[in-house]
Amino acid sequence: MLEVAAYGVRVASVKKPDSIPLYAVSSSIVVIAPVFICASLYILIGRLIRSTGDSSDPRDKNSVVRFGKLSSSWIPKLYVASDVTSLLMQASGSAIGGSNDWYGSQADVGVNVLIAGLVLQLATFSLFLLLVIWFDLKTSPRYSGDSEENRVRLVLNGIYVAGFFIMVRLIYRVVEFAMEIGTYTWSHEWLLYVLEATPMFIALVVLGWYHPSRWIKKSLSGRSK
Repeated sequence: MLEVAAYGVRVASVKKPDSIPLYAVSSSIVVIAPVFICASLYILIGRLIRSTGDSSDPRDKNSVVRFGKLSSSWIPKLYVASDVTSLLMQASGSAIGGSNDWYGSQADVGVNVLIAGLVLQLATFSLFLLLVIWFDLKTSPRYSGDSEENRVRLVLNGIYVAGFFIMVRLIYRVVEFAMEIGTYTWSHEWLLYVLEATPMFIALVVLGWYHPSRWIKKSLSGRSK
């Protein structure tokens, strides 16, 4: 919904190119929207871990996937907490920078806060992908065949593809805001559509096609509570 709203405001901005507030609002929402997509993936990996038979009890020796003394139920919570922090930092940075239409010293402060939020999101998502790879290697022998439970493999494939495009988008955003306002990345709109809109569109389509409720509904609903 935020992605649609962001580009809806951008359409209005194109029709009124002299309106800096419209541009600022659109740019801010475009930056913030993917945070919620990442959060949904963090929650999903927790569900997938528990769908393997993990009891969320670190003392359970029969658990397929264990994290030492850390309960697997805490994994998505930690990632989401980091994502929420990133969201607040990006929202604060956008608000500070946009308060004066992205000009002056306030713009510099806002950009720096926003960059810090983006870097935190990039680091969190990188660690998430490492967790997905670890989980995949740990459980891959179980996921073969055509049973519904084994369709976890398809969902993981979707996460890999979507994760790649989300990483492309995150790297682009960090580089963009790290460069000064008025430089090439700020003055050429094609970069936004090629490295922001297109990757997020592909990621959403892939996650929609490999949605867990379509492939592993029974296994998740029966073991994720």
